[in-house]
Amino acid sequence: MKAIEVARSLGISDKAAWGYIQDCEEVVESDQYVATLKGATVHLAVKVKGLGGRRLLRECRGTLRRWFDHHDVLRAPVQSSNVKAIRIAVALGFRPYATTATHVWLIQTKERFNGH
Repeated sequence: MKAIEVARSLGISDKAAWGYIQDCEEVVESDQYVATLKGATVHLAVKVKGLGGRRLLRECRGTLRRWFDHHDVLRAPVQSSNVKAIRIAVALGFRPYATTATHVWLIQTKERFNGH
């Protein structure tokens, strides 16, 4: 998956997408997911292949582990209507902490991620 393709599928213009991508600390593109890190905000787009997505979750956790080397807290905004994305974020250890009219904000701490 490519970040620009994900942005296009969400109706985001190429100009806005490239601007966001350039502002990110890191963009990870793989065959099953795209993850971006900007400050302490994480965006994740996934394409589940196979049974249950265990490989996908393992790879996403590896990315998060690297990001927790530099951040104590990571936040993820997910559209309220995207129930599947919320489930994946929760499976990665994120927990809801705030809601807006359009999004659920989830949070994960380094301490909880590392099992402390």
